[in-house]
Amino acid sequence: MEKIKNRWIENKEKGYNCFGCAPHNPFGLHLEFYRDGEELLAHWQPHINFQSWVNVVHGGIQSTMLDEIGGWLVNDELDTCGVTTRIETKFLKPLLFSDGTIEIRAKLIKMIRNIA
Repeated sequence: MEKIKNRWIENKEKGYNCFGCAPHNPFGLHLEFYRDGEELLAHWQPHINFQSWVNVVHGGIQSTMLDEIGGWLVNDELDTCGVTTRIETKFLKPLLFSDGTIEIRAKLIKMIRNIA
């Protein structure tokens, strides 16, 4: 497994303060990403400030993690930036704080250019 370098860290003075991955954002998720074969992955220890109902990670935070790993996958695998034009999430069961560290994984399956 290989850690992916966050190439935006040097741009803190230029406004880099991503909620998902900026290590200096006091309110952020501080996600770090790793290459594991064809997949990208990240581990995140949920903090009580990101709670929805008691012991449940907020769905917006879960969606943010999915959006963030998707952006990093596009950047790492295709060496370009992408933007989310649509996200639809179906939560099958609650994601509980008591389950401990969360692992998210992403793999590029298909590329569609939606923006000219």
